[in-house]
Amino acid sequence: MLSEEDPAELPLPSSHMIEVAEFLPVGAVDPVLFDGSYVLQPQQVGLRTYCLLRAPGKTTGRVGLGRITIRTLL
Repeated sequence: MLSEEDPAELPLPSSHMIEVAEFLPVGAVDPVLFDGSYVLQPQQVGLRTYCLLRAPGKTTGRVGLGRITIRTLL
């Protein structure tokens, strides 16, 4: 059995960041993949970076395809 402290000790490089793999046109992402999607928002320290990434996407019609690590205990 895992304790609540065990997952925090795992060496996961993406545990506190979103890795953007590529930018794609909005229609290139199959909507079926949205079935298990999550809505994330940055903490105060990452707000400026998030806004810098979000603005061009609104004007170009592209979305960032990213990778995150989510750890939860059951």
